[in-house]
Amino acid sequence: MPIDKVTTLVSSVTPGIYAAAQENYSALKRYLLKPSEVISLILFPAMAGLALVANDAVHVLLGAKWESAILPLQLLSIYACIRSVMPLFAQVLMVTGDSRYVMWTNVTSAVVFPIAFYCGSHWGAVGIAATWVLGYPMNAIPLYRRVTKRIDLTNAEYFRALLPGLHGTVVMAVGVLLLKFLLSKTHLPVVNLCLDIVAGVLLYLMTIFLFHRERAGILTRVFSLLRS
Repeated sequence: MPIDKVTTLVSSVTPGIYAAAQENYSALKRYLLKPSEVISLILFPAMAGLALVANDAVHVLLGAKWESAILPLQLLSIYACIRSVMPLFAQVLMVTGDSRYVMWTNVTSAVVFPIAFYCGSHWGAVGIAATWVLGYPMNAIPLYRRVTKRIDLTNAEYFRALLPGLHGTVVMAVGVLLLKFLLSKTHLPVVNLCLDIVAGVLLYLMTIFLFHRERAGILTRVFSLLRS
């Protein structure tokens, strides 16, 4: 749901922008990096946070009978981080006349993924979730490499765009894991869950405001749009 909300918001405007700049690769690069940065600022901490609190969240919100869903939920949260930025790459290739490559990538996925899911299903929901984590990069990496060559985008440039979101997410994850270690099982799951969420949000926002202050305005504007 977080992915659909944010990517729908972004993807509703990017095709027209990309089409208008389809012959200006410098502009296309800029219009790819900025939405990728926005998505990473919102979804990376959200999905990593979900993976971190999955154990307590499942017990509190769904009950002990859903305990088997914890690991699949954590795996799918990792997959969601990768998937969140990938729709933009396909859009860039479409407007630059490389739609055939996108088509064949989708065809390959339509053939390979069902086979992979069938194999993964032997390990139940965990196997299917792991298939997404292990298999999706086979779709994502070729698209990424194709786009970087197409518009002359370097790995360093793309990493710099994702750096604020990655930085805040790593700090948040380390802080929450440390808190979990210190708290251990001394509190009820609902208390641990609330403490982890509050600590994670505060650590992430502090990292963004202290080290990437110019991105704080982006978060404020995006959350205003999401509320509307």
